[in-house]
Amino acid sequence: MAEDWRDNSRIDGIYPLHCYEEGIEAIPAEIRDYSNAEEIIRNAYLSAGGRSSIGGPPGQTPSGPPNPPLAAPAVDTSASSQVPLPVIVLGAMSILLVASGAFGYLSRRRSAADDET
Repeated sequence: MAEDWRDNSRIDGIYPLHCYEEGIEAIPAEIRDYSNAEEIIRNAYLSAGGRSSIGGPPGQTPSGPPNPPLAAPAVDTSASSQVPLPVIVLGAMSILLVASGAFGYLSRRRSAADDET
């Protein structure tokens, strides 16, 4: 199971339930402290049909139904909702191009009107 997690930080296979517990116990401290390997293995365990908490204190069971693994990470909505700078620059350039086109059009009309008189 460790090789399954190491190749892409996911558990792609389905294993016997005892393998998940053994996988959590076998995680080295440096990987446990700096990765989410334990959480990923727990989620894979629950997806494979595990019913009790693994890797926690003995006798501890979850208080409710297990949470399924998320398909996508949660979106942080606390970020600013201001308009990004590239959008402002592109908008200003668009207005400038339309204004210069209008100025050229009006200049040609005025020049044509002066030539007729």
